Amino acid sequence: MADTQDQSAGLSAEQELDRRLYVQVVERNMTVLQSFDGGRSSLSLSEIAERSGIGRSAVQRIVYTLSHLGYLRRDEATQRFGLSSQILQICGGMFGSETADPEILSALQALAVETGESTAWIGREADEIIILQSVRSRHFSHVSLPVGKRFGAVTAASGQIFLAYDDLKDAETAFNRAANTARERLNIADFGAYSQLLGRVKDRGYALTEKAEDLYSLSMSLAVIGADGLPVGAVNVSALQSRLPKAEAEARLLEPMRSAVRRIAQALGL
Repeated sequence: MADTQDQSAGLSAEQELDRRLYVQVVERNMTVLQSFDGGRSSLSLSEIAERSGIGRSAVQRIVYTLSHLGYLRRDEATQRFGLSSQILQICGGMFGSETADPEILSALQALAVETGESTAWIGREADEIIILQSVRSRHFSHVSLPVGKRFGAVTAASGQIFLAYDDLKDAETAFNRAANTARERLNIADFGAYSQLLGRVKDRGYALTEKAEDLYSLSMSLAVIGADGLPVGAVNVSALQSRLPKAEAEARLLEPMRSAVRRIAQALGL
């Protein structure tokens, strides 16, 4: 298979490549990462080699290294690879307000204005959810949702939205892997009871939890559903219960959040 193409092709005089400084190994690593369409894409070694134009043996070494460093994740069952959310750590403020997806950010901003609370766009990796974009509440006292922060999926509202659409066996695996403290927080000892909770979440179309990370706060999440019928992400609103009691959350948040979900789904072409 052909090696990577010369990336210097088409460079202007000002951009002319200085091969004394250029490190081709770095180019190959980035070419492998660029083979993925997005964080949810999964590829086999052969597919990565085909997309990147790098020989399979070299791809195998690069993928092994990137997996060991945590930038790629491997599905043990299928032996396929995908981008890890650890990419956020080297992207810095990529998902911050200045460089975020403008359509998703606009929807989050409108939701934050309407509700007065912190809003976020949430992704998932295995047993964790990750904050990909967020807009803070206008209030001085608010729930902080820093980009890149992770939470265990089992107890988090957004995690429960994702798990509600999972195969029961996969959801049970996530539940069993959760820390004992997570199950204690839910006051649920067995998966049978937890599966009933997930069923209620899916039936009503949202998850609502009280958060341990911020004292007396709540978190409400709705899914944005992809063409395959599975969530591609979740819209979240987090608020202090001193301002938004749990008993009022559905009445005050559900319709604005549904509107945000529709806007994001349209922006994503769903």
